[in-house]
Amino acid sequence: MARYNACDELIALPQSQERAAAFRFIVCLGFVSLFADMTYEGAHSVIGPLLKDLGASATLVGVIAGLAAAAALTRMATCVHKAVSSMSAPTRPIPIGSMPTGLIAER
Repeated sequence: MARYNACDELIALPQSQERAAAFRFIVCLGFVSLFADMTYEGAHSVIGPLLKDLGASATLVGVIAGLAAAAALTRMATCVHKAVSSMSAPTRPIPIGSMPTGLIAER
């Protein structure tokens, strides 16, 4: 890892400083993940009581929770399918017959 000084000259950091910077970055990401999880779980746990206070029946709360779970599962399955298909498929389709046509058009 390197840094730039005021004159835009590249300055190499000692390895101990690089490791300390990497460690601080990882710890900061851990705190961000912790607070994101706390927010998600806190919001998820109050959905049922909120719907009850709004006058929803237990059946309606169950249907809404089931639809939300199904939507999340569908989204996750779509992401997995895209990731798997992108690994097995070529990055660009190979146009068959376009090369001879292009050569004829250039002449």
